[in-house]
Amino acid sequence: MSSSRPVRVATILGLVAFLATPIGVIYAQEIGGLTLLQGTEVGVALAVVCALAAVACVRRARFRLAWSVREENLRAARIASLLAWAGVYAAVTGGIALGAYALLAASS
Repeated sequence: MSSSRPVRVATILGLVAFLATPIGVIYAQEIGGLTLLQGTEVGVALAVVCALAAVACVRRARFRLAWSVREENLRAARIASLLAWAGVYAAVTGGIALGAYALLAASS
């Protein structure tokens, strides 16, 4: 049982989750077709999905590493875990920002 594939997938998903909101905002500003709010909403939604998938992949990789005879990708699993939780942080922060904006828009 190899744990390298879930680690690679978790690393990629964590990186995408961490960068989804800034990329959505940059896309809305530079390329157009979306408002800044829409770009943020799409970025946060993508960040939530990718971050949850990354955390699930990290859990699977750590489970496989725990049952493995060799300690093969422990460092890579730690990096993947860091990126996955950074993606969760970015998604939660973006969600809080959108919630605050919704409250301000509703009160005015």
